[in-house]
Parts: sequence; structure tokens; C-alpha cells
Amino acid sequence: MKIKTRAKLNLYLKVLGKISDGYHEINTVMSEFDWGDYIYIEKSEFDSFQSNMITEGENLVEKALRVLREHTFVPSVSIKLEKLTPVGSGLGTGSSDAAEVLKGLNKLFYLGLTNTNLCEIASKIGMDVPFFIDGGIQLATGRGDILKKLPGKKTNALVVMDEPVISKNIYSLLNEEDFLSDNKNTLLNPVIRNYGAVRNFYYSLLEFDKNFSMTGAGGAFFVVGEKNYLSELEKKVVYKLNPKFIHKSEILLPEVDYGEIIFNT
Repeated sequence: MKIKTRAKLNLYLKVLGKISDGYHEINTVMSEFDWGDYIYIEKSEFDSFQSNMITEGENLVEKALRVLREHTFVPSVSIKLEKLTPVGSGLGTGSSDAAEVLKGLNKLFYLGLTNTNLCEIASKIGMDVPFFIDGGIQLATGRGDILKKLPGKKTNALVVMDEPVISKNIYSLLNEEDFLSDNKNTLLNPVIRNYGAVRNFYYSLLEFDKNFSMTGAGGAFFVVGEKNYLSELEKKVVYKLNPKFIHKSEILLPEVDYGEIIFNT
């Protein structure tokens, strides 16, 4: 079984504050984006996991298998991850990989789990993982695990990244002023304060289009617009900045301006 995973863009991300369990309460609108990795799953006589990406400790794909087995029996399986997307991007592709493993194993072994079951399991793997069970465009609240599907309209997005943001908890860098910011992403200020290369790259992008926004905890930035405009913008960015990663794809925008709702909550 060969599976193509997908990324997500946080069109808006407001951090409301820390809650009692140590997590942060957020309001965010996430939209699926066609940029991802490949996962290969096969029945096997023994478990095996291969990846072209070196990680410290347990990969989210491995965690997905372990957590799924805490809920139901899963026979021995071979899983291979071909990582094509950048780490430290805020695109959520690690979470997407984990979600697709859950869905793939459910299908391969006829486990009979509903999407509701899979979302419950996914929430124990990571906060972005449940989103990728259904994908599309969704409003996420609470810790990011309370999801609501939204009606969407098609448009296009250009995603650009140069340097990664490698931090296990960028939320710990937030200060009181950040919570009052009117940025589309509350995490932007702590990122550009603490990552000089990412800050310089972001400011360079703003010279091409002032609407560039950061997704997740960075360091990928995106702008939405008509396909022809984004194609011309892509050429200019590549010529002037030569970023390490750049990708253009169709996405969904909410039919209602949820940005106004989120930032006036």
C-alpha cells in the first residue's frame, strides 16, 4: 500500500493562554495543502520501520502504530516513510504521516474503526493528528483537538521556507504582549525574536507581498491568491531569495471570515 500524505496551513492561529494540563488553548483554522511524504505499508512476518529521516527517539509514525495497538490488535507490519517535506516547517507533515498510518492500517487489516474512533486515537499521538483524519478545512479549538468542518471555497497558496524552527515548545517563548498581537499567527513574534535567520527571511518575503503569513510554529510562510499571480511571485522569490523549499498548490479558504471571529473572541 502506497500513501501520499498532505500538509496543512494555519490560515489563522490565536493562542488564548495556558490551561491546567500544561497545554495551550488555541483557536485556529487549518486547511489541507497538497504537499507531503510517501508511506509504504505491507503485511509482514515481523515489524519493521524504515525512514530516510533521522530522528531522536520515537517517530510519530512509530508512535501511531504503538498507540493503535493499545486500542486494538494489529498484526506484524512493515512501514517505510519517504520524507520529502522539510522538518521544522509548521506544515504538520509529521502529524499527517501518523494519521495516514492509522487510516492505512485500518484499511489494510479491516480493523473496522470509524473516523470518530480514529480521531480519538489520533488525539493521543499529537494535537494536529486528528485534523488529518478528515482533512479539508476545519476550525480547531480547545487544545486543537475540538474540530469542526467548515464550508470552503477554492483558491491557491504559495508556501516558502528557508530555515527551520527547531523547538519542542515554541509556546514557552510567548510573552504577554504576544497574546495582544493582531498577527494572524500569535506564534510569529516569539519565532522572529528567537530565530534570526527566519526573521530576516520573513522580512524579505514581505518586500514581495505584505500578506505573507507563518503557518504553525514556523518556519514556513505562505500567501494566498490567484494562480497566475502566485506563479509570477514564485519566480521573483526564487530569483531574489533562492529559498530551500517552495511549493504552490490549491487550498480551501473558509466561506466566512473566521479570522475576524477568532481574533475578536
